[in-house]
Amino acid sequence: MEFAAYGWFNNFSWICEPMDFSNNDAAVKMLEAFYVYYISKFIEFLDTIFFVLRKKNSQITFLHLFHHAIMPITTWHFVKYGCGGYVIVLPLTNTFAHIVMYSYYLLSSLGPSVQKYIWWKRHVTNVQMIQFIVIMATTGLAMIIRPENCNLRFFTAILTFLHGLVFFCLFTPFYINQYMKKKETK
Repeated sequence: MEFAAYGWFNNFSWICEPMDFSNNDAAVKMLEAFYVYYISKFIEFLDTIFFVLRKKNSQITFLHLFHHAIMPITTWHFVKYGCGGYVIVLPLTNTFAHIVMYSYYLLSSLGPSVQKYIWWKRHVTNVQMIQFIVIMATTGLAMIIRPENCNLRFFTAILTFLHGLVFFCLFTPFYINQYMKKKETK
C-alpha cells in the first residue's frame, strides 16, 4: 500500500515521475516499501519449496526458477540505486498480480469442493501479462521523453524495461500453450 500511498496516489506523473533521493517522509517511506518488497521476493521462493515437497515438479519450470532468481537481484538494484519515481510501477503492478495469483493458489489448495468454482485461472495470467505491458509502457515513455527534471537513471530504466520485456516474452509461450492451444483442440 505504501507504493500506492506515496506513489500513484501522491500526484504520480506518467510522463515524468522523478526519483526522490532526499530524506523527506515520502522518500523514506518509499525506500522502506521497496525494502519490504525486496524481502518479499525471498519469501515468495517458498512456493518452490512447497512444489518440491508436494512433488509438483512440473510446476518448477524455467520461467518459475528464472523469476525467483532474477527478482531479488532486480529489487536489490532498486533499493540500492533508485527507488520511487517511475520505477514504482514494477512493484505496484507486481504486488497486485501476486495478490491475485496467490489468492488463486490458496483457493485451489482448498480441494475439489472449492476448485470447481475457480474459473479465473486464465485471468491470473492475463493480469501478469498486462503487468509487463504496463511496466514496458511507463518505463519506455520515461526513456523516450526524458524531461530535464525527471532525474531518470538510464540504467535503472533499461533494467526495468528489460524486466518487463523478458517476462512478457517468457509468459507468452506459456499463455499460448496453456490457453490458446487447448482452445484449438476442443
